[in-house]
Amino acid sequence: MARLLDPHCDFLLVGDSLGMVLYGMDTTVGVTMEMMIATGQAVMRVSPRLRHHRHMPFGSYRNRRNRLPLGRRIMKETGCDA
Repeated sequence: MARLLDPHCDFLLVGDSLGMVLYGMDTTVGVTMEMMIATGQAVMRVSPRLRHHRHMPFGSYRNRRNRLPLGRRIMKETGCDA
């Protein structure tokens, strides 16, 4: 899907809804950072022209001590813009 959208969009958002869309989960609660990173990396490989935005997994941002390191990790490991 990212490859098809690349010529027509300015940015792509990889959200935690990938849990339901790709992994067949009932909610986004079970989505892990590893799932977000793996999917983010795949999207980056096929749509390099676009600006890329990533969600953080549900609840990962609630702990103030973890918020910034996890945000940095997802940006570093996926190469996303935000």
